[in-house]
Amino acid sequence: LLDRMNLYFQEIDRRLTEKSDDDRRLFGMGTTLTLAYSIGAHLFLIHVGDSRAYGRRGGELTQLTRDHTVAQALADAGQIKPEEVRTHARRNTLTNYLGGHHGKIRADVRWTRLEDGDRLLLCSDGLNNMVEDAAILQILNRRECAQATVEALLQAALDAGADDYVTVVVADYKIPPVVAARE
Repeated sequence: LLDRMNLYFQEIDRRLTEKSDDDRRLFGMGTTLTLAYSIGAHLFLIHVGDSRAYGRRGGELTQLTRDHTVAQALADAGQIKPEEVRTHARRNTLTNYLGGHHGKIRADVRWTRLEDGDRLLLCSDGLNNMVEDAAILQILNRRECAQATVEALLQAALDAGADDYVTVVVADYKIPPVVAARE
């Protein structure tokens, strides 16, 4: 499955590159993509760019993907402090994205186990650039349905002056307890 997902990302990249090469008006076209695929209690994340996946478990927020930006690379190398990434001038300069690589792209692929009550958030940088993680967590912790949570997150980004597209997906997981098989 993981190899197949990487192949899908390579094909998307190849097609975007071809389209850009064929039509000079589209030169430099590219995109980010963060995909979640769940099977029972298994969650697979496939990621390229600076859109993000977050997990909320037990009232805590965890960023499940790593941004592919110059600012994040600088933080990873110890050149800037992690808290400086959010405001760094190169926070939106992508180091990995779909388009322009002729299919030679490598997506980050991650597997994790879901637990009952987990909440997953997929979002574009239009949300996390405008709304602090603490405020995102506060909205995710409300006892609202996924649709109401999406609307609240979108409104928070708009209230903060969103100047980019804001994409938000929220999924709630109910995972039944594992029952041991009888002999």
